[in-house]
Amino acid sequence: MARPLRRDVFDSDTIGVYHCFNRIVRRSFLCGFDPLTQKDYGHRRDWFYQRLRYLTRFFAIDVLAYAIMSNHYHLVLRNRPDQVATMDDRQVVTAWLMICPKSQKQPHGTGRPPTEPEIQVELSAPNRVADLRARLSDPSWLIRQLSQYMGIRCNAEDNEIGHFWQSRYGMTRLLDEAAVLACLAYVDLNPLRAHAATSLEGYPHGSIGERLRTLEDEAIEASRWLAPIALAAETDGQPAQAVDRMTREEIPAAVQVQSAQPRGCLSITFQQYVELLRWLSSGESSSGHKQSPIPGPEREANSVLQRLSLDPEAFSDSVHHFRSRFGTAAGSEASLREEARRRGRRHLHAPGRGGLSPRARQPACQPAAS
Repeated sequence: MARPLRRDVFDSDTIGVYHCFNRIVRRSFLCGFDPLTQKDYGHRRDWFYQRLRYLTRFFAIDVLAYAIMSNHYHLVLRNRPDQVATMDDRQVVTAWLMICPKSQKQPHGTGRPPTEPEIQVELSAPNRVADLRARLSDPSWLIRQLSQYMGIRCNAEDNEIGHFWQSRYGMTRLLDEAAVLACLAYVDLNPLRAHAATSLEGYPHGSIGERLRTLEDEAIEASRWLAPIALAAETDGQPAQAVDRMTREEIPAAVQVQSAQPRGCLSITFQQYVELLRWLSSGESSSGHKQSPIPGPEREANSVLQRLSLDPEAFSDSVHHFRSRFGTAAGSEASLREEARRRGRRHLHAPGRGGLSPRARQPACQPAAS
């Protein structure tokens, strides 16, 4: 079967959620402790994290989850063509010049506003603004800037040349809320599966740890750069917060998007999501031995999965084998069939690798809308 084109997976005209991932060349531990060379490259995960935060201040892309591991990364991103459509031409050009400064003497990520002549050059180029507008809500361009930055900086530190990433990044389109929930859980539990942490809070370069540490330590600035978990304020009784791309002191006034709407991830509260993660992580350990179920998280997890008409056992299996279960799209069987029609294909996965399984029996309450 021919490999699908990226334009078949990514739809630039509609808001979508995508799982993006990549590995370091030869699967080396070039962002952690390398047992072969006995060198510790852990500081590079901070480079990745800071660069990602900087870029998301200017791209019209929400970060729903992330996990920066020793030799690979996972990102769950949502493109926001609705946001970039509200930006005028000057805002678009200024945002792009903050990402890719014209001056070679200016390091990427310094935050220095572009000069007026630099802005005018971009504004006067034919079709340039339309091209940049499309780039600002395209995950491929965000990851390109992120990958180039990491490759150049890490190769310079090692006095090496050549590829840093083993291939072009992978992308899976998450077609419905069940797929988003499964993928978020897969990414947030990644450090536990890799034995890089013993608790959800313990890993310093993962989104769930950052969210939980923010709640526990009032001294930590709220992680408003991450999209909120709750889809809408009515799900938890609290005002939904917009993604904080940059403060007024940090960003030129020409780049600010005043009409950006807050947008969460799921129709459940953050606490419900945490309890679901605790239930998933307490079930089957990596060594294959059953652990004691946690009554509270188990009840909360069943409640959440019942709303989505998902079978708990099948859902847990889908989370733990998410990458092998799904290819370029993830979702229920109905969602996968609809996506196949959109792409003009008969199916999107091999026989036997179905979508997220529904419950065997009809739940008492109606499932939440995807």
